[in-house]
Amino acid sequence: MGNNLILAVETSGAACSVALFNESCILGSKTLEDSHIQSSMLVPMIEQLFSSVSMKMSDCKAVAVSSGPGSYTGLRVGVSTAKGLCYGLNIPLISVNTLDLLVAAATSHFKADETIDFYVPMIDARRMEAYQSVYNSKSERISSIEPKIFNQNSYDAYLEKGKVAFVGNAVEKFQSAFPHQNCVYFSCEPSAIYMGNLAFE
Repeated sequence: MGNNLILAVETSGAACSVALFNESCILGSKTLEDSHIQSSMLVPMIEQLFSSVSMKMSDCKAVAVSSGPGSYTGLRVGVSTAKGLCYGLNIPLISVNTLDLLVAAATSHFKADETIDFYVPMIDARRMEAYQSVYNSKSERISSIEPKIFNQNSYDAYLEKGKVAFVGNAVEKFQSAFPHQNCVYFSCEPSAIYMGNLAFE
């Protein structure tokens, strides 16, 4: 064990999380709910994670980190920490888009027998705006990533074709704008525990 070990770091949202994967199998994870202290707690949390699975940082073969969109301050902390680890260990840095990460969370959340035709990951921006994109049932991105102001007709073209899953930390904020029978919702923060498959792609 350890030959294909990847550390995943996620700091784009309100919670900070880290996880260790061997191939796509998760070995352990830790989450810090208070994003205001992640700059001082991220490295100790990573050290605790390695200790909890009886491994060393030198066993790591790569570091995967969320690249946004998301909190500028959080992303800066995560990326700078990941770069520092990669430089010190002389290992590759893997960039993972935060919206891709939310879609991975959604595919894990919804039951296998629940057909989802489109995914709309949403990262809270401000007021009635969110960073978003649209993905098909194969988790392939089919629209650009951009901040968008929503109304109840924003996704009619997709809702007319099938079931649309809205996922992310902006879902509750915008749920009232989508009163449609083809809508399903999963309110969540981005998490490192869903980064395994994306990091090994």
